Amino acid sequence: MKHFNTEGVCRPDCHYMVKTDDNLAKIKSLIDRNKYIVLNRPRQFGKSTTLDLLQKVLEPQYAYVKTSLERFPESAFTEDNFCEAIKDLFIDYFEREETGLSEEAKTAFISTYEAWNNKPRMLALVRALRKMFKASDKRVVLAIDEIDHAENHEVFFEFLNSLRSEYNDNPANTFQSVILVGVSEINHLINKARPEAQSLGMNRSPWNIAVSFGKSMDLPNSGIFEMLEEYKADHGLKFDAARMSDLLFEYTSGYPFLVSKLCYIIHSKLLETERFADLDAAWTREGFLAALQILMSDRTVPLFQSLAGQLEENKELITLTAGDCGAEDMARGAIQ
Repeated sequence: MKHFNTEGVCRPDCHYMVKTDDNLAKIKSLIDRNKYIVLNRPRQFGKSTTLDLLQKVLEPQYAYVKTSLERFPESAFTEDNFCEAIKDLFIDYFEREETGLSEEAKTAFISTYEAWNNKPRMLALVRALRKMFKASDKRVVLAIDEIDHAENHEVFFEFLNSLRSEYNDNPANTFQSVILVGVSEINHLINKARPEAQSLGMNRSPWNIAVSFGKSMDLPNSGIFEMLEEYKADHGLKFDAARMSDLLFEYTSGYPFLVSKLCYIIHSKLLETERFADLDAAWTREGFLAALQILMSDRTVPLFQSLAGQLEENKELITLTAGDCGAEDMARGAIQ
């Protein structure tokens, strides 16, 4: 049976989720128009889940290659190691049973990269990708999650600069789309990568070939209601799903993690308190407020820890807005 998930990627066959078909369709429409995309949202806002769900939407029309910089160790951010990691990413993709790319594309990519072993690795990688695109009968979409991990790593921005040049010179023979996903805006990261250049009034070329995905990713009240109705049917419950969806939306503004976390607490934790006789009793306003209290007292919630960390780095903001209130209290107060 499905459950409410609060860790990692959510999957429709395993977890209770609000349908995001409209957002996926909007992203695909941008990809169909050969648009490069940046998707910036706060922590635990469904970004990685969106990239995961895109696979079914894009394949088999496109070859969809997805990675996360979170997987890259610190040692990977040198030119040689980074290019090897990207090469391995594509080789791993080729080894999938149904990649959507031809054997000719695979051979062109690997042979070209190896043939240019006496050249700088970034040049070899770009050349190999170019040959792969030419040999492929499908356009390729590249999605890179957790771009914040590239902060202060110049090689990643050199890679983007190469992709930018390829897109401007010959968009028909490069990626159909590149999707960059993270908390921080990509051009902010680019400008931070070379502080010495900034001090001289110089900046790297901006990532100005992409559109920002501006459609709201907040969960709508109607979607929360539909999710609760599915949950009710699965568990044979009779609570007022409309009232509960109103409460969830009112207190969270549709923040995906907070919606899932509160639902999880109501389902899994409230009966342990012995204040509620059964799940129908837990799925009430009283139960919701009890779940909210449990959430706000939980000092292990990564979202609150992340917010507190950001506030600690900006102590002037704490002083201006909260007086003697600490960063952790401010982070919790953000949703109260």
